[in-house]
Amino acid sequence: MHASNLPENPESGVYCLVGEDAFFLSEAVRKFSQNTDKLNIHVFDKGATFSDAVGSLYSFPLGEGRVVVIVKDDLMGNNKPNHAMLEDIIAGGIEPNVLVLVNPTLDSKEKKQVNVVICDKLKEAECAKVAKGFFAAGIDAVALERLVRYTNGDLMRIKNESEKLNAYTKGGKVNAEIVESLVCEDAEVQVYNFANSLIAGNNALAIKQLEKLKKRGESNSAMLSMLISQFRRMLHASISKKTDDELSQIFKVHKFAIQKARETRGYGAVKLKGIIDMLTGYELKFKSGEMSEAAAFDAAIARLLAKEVN
Repeated sequence: MHASNLPENPESGVYCLVGEDAFFLSEAVRKFSQNTDKLNIHVFDKGATFSDAVGSLYSFPLGEGRVVVIVKDDLMGNNKPNHAMLEDIIAGGIEPNVLVLVNPTLDSKEKKQVNVVICDKLKEAECAKVAKGFFAAGIDAVALERLVRYTNGDLMRIKNESEKLNAYTKGGKVNAEIVESLVCEDAEVQVYNFANSLIAGNNALAIKQLEKLKKRGESNSAMLSMLISQFRRMLHASISKKTDDELSQIFKVHKFAIQKARETRGYGAVKLKGIIDMLTGYELKFKSGEMSEAAAFDAAIARLLAKEVN
């Protein structure tokens, strides 16, 4: 199941949290810790051993309730004795206790024997449903859509932004103008919007989006690198038969970024390849000292705006 569907105070058993979304990892750990005395919650990370965690799992609880053991780092690794201990735990049962393993090294057989909880980023529509719950007094549809887009669907950031927005409105309903004023778009989102505006032929909007990106204080080299990455994603997303998950692993980005890249229409593979070659050419020029960083970036942007790319 996905972490968004995990009930409060889940039943006893061994759980495996899989994914890198900070919000859902945090929420899952919170749910496992509900209605449990703090003295019965044991958290293990670097510096501990899996044997330490197992020892706590079978410790006598203080007062009423159950023992909850959370292993935040992969303490199991490929160590055979550790996996043998896990097999014994699964076979013998741990009622009423709970063992939570965060991104552990498990084989396919072990994954079938534990409760796997997916902690990955949600798609925009699903993300918006969760984010809406952060606003007790409500948030209008346009504002919600803009908030999700500006934060690149990062629910941890959305939650933080919601606290700022709720404080600003003093508990009132949040509208699009307030989001526009107080929430700064994620840099990757701004680059995506800039590239999309270029492809759509809307240079005026592209220039405004570029100015917003510059106001973030991003260096010219960082912006050029992000542009290269974005156009590469667009190219591979347009020609690859690989799944969103597979491409996200190749590019080491969230699946959300690949999904956004695949939404882009307008330039064919040849055009996108030409843009990438041009951008990497200017990147090489400033890295080799042939041009300054600023001059290389400005020249690349000028060519993009003028569509001077083969």
